[in-house]
Amino acid sequence: IMAAPVVRQVIGVEENLLSIEAANENIANLGLKNHRVQAGQTEAYLKGYFQENKDKRISLLVDPPRNGLSKDVIKIIRQYKPEQLIYVSCGPASLAENLKKLCKTYDLLSLALVDMFPQTKHIESVAVLKLKKDVD
Repeated sequence: IMAAPVVRQVIGVEENLLSIEAANENIANLGLKNHRVQAGQTEAYLKGYFQENKDKRISLLVDPPRNGLSKDVIKIIRQYKPEQLIYVSCGPASLAENLKKLCKTYDLLSLALVDMFPQTKHIESVAVLKLKKDVD
């Protein structure tokens, strides 16, 4: 939702129906016209989306659960190669593991820590990756 004012289109993919309802309520309350939430599994949706939009420049923002991106999602990202990848993570260990795989295809441009939960052990990480120029 926060990306909607600065991008052409936002598509959220979510399996949890309560989360979809909450997101749709927020979208309506904010009057966003370029944002929608798609029910389904990320793996299935991403593969279809990339196949349908293979000639478009795509940036992908992911915010997986604490255990990180699945092997299938990483495989799809590395196969279809969106130009830019923004990875928001609440799990530093899973982020590190995922970055080991993603950095075969992407350069890590920046990594920031965001303390959204002061006085707790929880921290959010935001990694910005760009497709390597020499990747087939």
